[in-house]
Amino acid sequence: MKLQSVRTRLILAYAGLILLGFTGLAVLAGQQISQGSTEDFQQNLEEQARLIARSLREPVEELAEGDETVAILEAPVGSYADQLNGRVTLYDRDGRAWLDSSSCQQR
Repeated sequence: MKLQSVRTRLILAYAGLILLGFTGLAVLAGQQISQGSTEDFQQNLEEQARLIARSLREPVEELAEGDETVAILEAPVGSYADQLNGRVTLYDRDGRAWLDSSSCQQR
């Protein structure tokens, strides 16, 4: 009778250790997948921002210094915001927002 209880205890102990190990691995893998997804999403957003900045560079440079007319930028900024299903905001060198897609006419 004692042999069976020792065998049962060993089986339960090993099963518990295996279950604990798999649970730890699942938590670790979940954290790594979540972190990887977050980093990938952030890199994707940064790349989209770089592409938008490149495409708007020429129209922004064409604006005369001190010229408050940004009508030529409203259409592309609104279009990019629609494509991204998000919000696009242009900032000046001082970090102030001077054009936001929410104020552009949606087409």
